[in-house]
Amino acid sequence: ELDTTSTTYTDTNLSASITPSATSSKILILTNQIIRARDINSDDGVGYGLKLLRGSSGIYSGTQKYEYWLEVVGSNGLDKYERIVLNYEDSPSTTSATTYKTQLALYNSGDRAYAQPGNMQSSIILMEIAG
Repeated sequence: ELDTTSTTYTDTNLSASITPSATSSKILILTNQIIRARDINSDDGVGYGLKLLRGSSGIYSGTQKYEYWLEVVGSNGLDKYERIVLNYEDSPSTTSATTYKTQLALYNSGDRAYAQPGNMQSSIILMEIAG
């Protein structure tokens, strides 16, 4: 479980590796991840972004750290549980072991987010497609 208050993208501890058999192969990444976001700073909203990386390079993400958002007027201390399905086809052009992972960042400092909260199951599946 990742527990973060950071507005900087942080590893969620969800990753998998694959060794493609040819440089022309494509890799299909199927990600199914549960995120819990908590509005702690009482601004009546909590938002975050989720990013997919190959190694240390971002290959897929939303444009802002408020890609996923919960807004409630007149309340605070809210929790939002959300299952994010993020699928992507990559062309790594390598036959070396390649690791894919997700990272999470909050929009507002002072809020809190959890990946795999309470050890709820998330998954990342990698499939090689012959090129």
